[in-house]
Amino acid sequence: MAVAAQLSISGRNPAEPLHFEEELVMLTAQGSKTSRAAAVSVVGYPVLALRSLSRTAQKVVVECLDERGQRTEAVVNVGPGALVLWPSCVANGTAAPSFAEALDRDPSGQPRSLGLSVTTNSMAGGLAVYGVGLHAHDSDGSIYAPINFTDPAHLNSSATVFTGVPVGPTDVLPGAPFRPLLGVSNFGNAPSDPPCQH
Repeated sequence: MAVAAQLSISGRNPAEPLHFEEELVMLTAQGSKTSRAAAVSVVGYPVLALRSLSRTAQKVVVECLDERGQRTEAVVNVGPGALVLWPSCVANGTAAPSFAEALDRDPSGQPRSLGLSVTTNSMAGGLAVYGVGLHAHDSDGSIYAPINFTDPAHLNSSATVFTGVPVGPTDVLPGAPFRPLLGVSNFGNAPSDPPCQH
């Protein structure tokens, strides 16, 4: 699995320290046609950016699995080389002209965790997927959470390690301990109890 790019953003708002750690994996034709992600503690529904890398039109199935195990599925048409902003977890949605219009900003919504699965009918590596969710929204502004998608065909190890998440005190933001949230979604048919260590 080759990494195409890595980006770290750290900052602080009045309420809590912020950290985005992005590790964008290079798309390959050796993967599958599916990308999956877990969104943790998001308000409303995340926005997905679906970017076609294909010269032909694609039909993309966006599946959302909520904390209660309920699934929502939508089919999205993505043109050749097109970028589609899609509000996730809606069965009969429409592509949005801008990020602001696609994002569900319902401030009364409770934070929730979601599993997201995106599958294309095009070739493997023909669709890039990225998501952004609203983590919090108050008088100080909005805090967004990145949602990184991975190809399950590239996760062949049961001992996958990702080292880019800060835990506890850091040198970047002294006096502001980080408390990461972990989300795991099981799209399989059998129960699973994966271990987590830090």
